[in-house]
Amino acid sequence: MEEGRLYKFYIPYYLAYSANGSPPKIPGFSTLIFDIELIDAGGE
Repeated sequence: MEEGRLYKFYIPYYLAYSANGSPPKIPGFSTLIFDIELIDAGGE
């Protein structure tokens, strides 16, 4: 992963909220999608 790059992570329902969801906002069997930008990897 490089600093400044944009990534999209998909979390399938069975690793997220399963069949139950989190009512009322997240229905069951929902895939979570995160847009992530790596701003700083630190270290140096």
